[in-house]
Amino acid sequence: MGRGRMRIVEKSVELVNAPTYEDMLDIVESAARNCYNSRKGDNPETFIRGLIKRGHESPIEFVNITVKITCDRSCLSQLSRHRLTTLCVQSQRYVKYDDVPFIIPDGLSKEHEESFKQMCQFTEDSYRALL
Repeated sequence: MGRGRMRIVEKSVELVNAPTYEDMLDIVESAARNCYNSRKGDNPETFIRGLIKRGHESPIEFVNITVKITCDRSCLSQLSRHRLTTLCVQSQRYVKYDDVPFIIPDGLSKEHEESFKQMCQFTEDSYRALL
């Protein structure tokens, strides 16, 4: 079996489209004021804090941000449980990897890290043999 170019990747979060804080306040305030048929006030933060205290949190859902997250499968399963996320996940069926990325799991001791890397290399070699 030929050795692949296995690589260990770091977990990361990258903000793709960053709306300004003021834009987010404006979006939430506009959505909520529509519910109450009220005009914009002087302080949107105070208004939004009042919404949250009353449990009227649905206007917050109108703010959208896009993030690129590099994580392991267990983290992905936790992210997918939440109602406010829409996920586009890289397909492991349709992507042909030139180098197979692996993420070292949280909590893995340094003494087991080398064994983990060896198993990752074995997994990649097996993957390449099946191609």
